Amino acid sequence: QDRLAEMHNPPKRLVQALQYGRRGEGARSNDGVSPAVGQYPTVLLISGLAARPVVTDMHATCCNTLEKHTNIILQEYLEANEHASWLENNAIQNDDSSSAHWNVLHLFNQGLWNEENAALCPETTRIVKSLDNLIQDCIFGNVFLSVLTPGTSIEPHCGPTNARHRLHLALQIPTTENGNDQPVLTVLNMRMTWKQEQAFVFDDSLTHAVDYPSDGTIFDNKPRVVFIVDLWHPDLTRVERQAIQELYPTI
Repeated sequence: QDRLAEMHNPPKRLVQALQYGRRGEGARSNDGVSPAVGQYPTVLLISGLAARPVVTDMHATCCNTLEKHTNIILQEYLEANEHASWLENNAIQNDDSSSAHWNVLHLFNQGLWNEENAALCPETTRIVKSLDNLIQDCIFGNVFLSVLTPGTSIEPHCGPTNARHRLHLALQIPTTENGNDQPVLTVLNMRMTWKQEQAFVFDDSLTHAVDYPSDGTIFDNKPRVVFIVDLWHPDLTRVERQAIQELYPTI
């Protein structure tokens, strides 16, 4: 609020969005910033932004750029895998498997480049920095590799804001003999599967979850590897993006 007061002529819907805060669903229903069904971002909700589960068509250029360089990104992941600084995220075991894990490797974390990890993936970093809609200079921006092992679930949750969209590029997607135990991303009621070397973009301010079942076969030793990039919602104006960067700078 103090930063907003210091801004000259702040964007109107940013002023309104800051009323949203971290309040419960009931409190939000009457504050003039009504979320779409299943849309409960934890920090910032901006009114008037289109909300639908899959928004790949809004980011065709970014998707094409990353798909074209899938082999480079995959190769750098394989080379960096043993030396980089991985973090284990919160996930739940969805069966009796003892190998359930969700690990991430940040090149860019809440608006800050991890110089050590980025140096291990120099071409990937260069490619990402060339993307027009990349969220930078703001805590809402991340770029990371996400590795999920069989028997792991990520519980339903919402991202921090509807100002961003989240791109997934599939690097390694296991397939099983029966095809029924693939890792699945569910956004609202839409079930999505990853396809090797293809990208899609979804609105992560909507409720979403991931499930990677274990089928008890040799396929259980194969992780799902996805490259994730956070992009600005294209309906935001340049002034609104700048205001969000000022209000939510890197820490």
